[in-house]
Amino acid sequence: MTIQSATTMIAELKIGGAYITSSYGYFGMQLNSSTATYTAYVGEAGAGIYLTGTDPATTSGDSLDLIINIYNPSSTAFKKLINWQGTSTMAGNAQRVMLLNGTAVNSNTGALTGIRFYMGSGNIVAGKFRLYGLSNS
Repeated sequence: MTIQSATTMIAELKIGGAYITSSYGYFGMQLNSSTATYTAYVGEAGAGIYLTGTDPATTSGDSLDLIINIYNPSSTAFKKLINWQGTSTMAGNAQRVMLLNGTAVNSNTGALTGIRFYMGSGNIVAGKFRLYGLSNS
């Protein structure tokens, strides 16, 4: 995926027919290859799930790639737990990369009916989102 500005990618869950804009807790980690620094970012009672820290890919040929797992999406008995992992080239330097991973929860227990992604500022310019499901056999 290509984005317009170096900012955070955010996810919101649609639970019980409405997008939830509160009650998220998350913990994310970002490892930056250019400085070999580790950055943690956290939120409690947040408005969304911050999937990235700052400075993800923003120029032509760069990309941001994530795998996101959502557990018990159709359950009405459990809070929605999420984890993610991925990588991104860094804004302004194609030889620099970031390693991303994290976990989150939303305190609602309704069935998950959707998810949306957006940037803290700027836009998602191009990309593909794919949804896969697993079921018990």
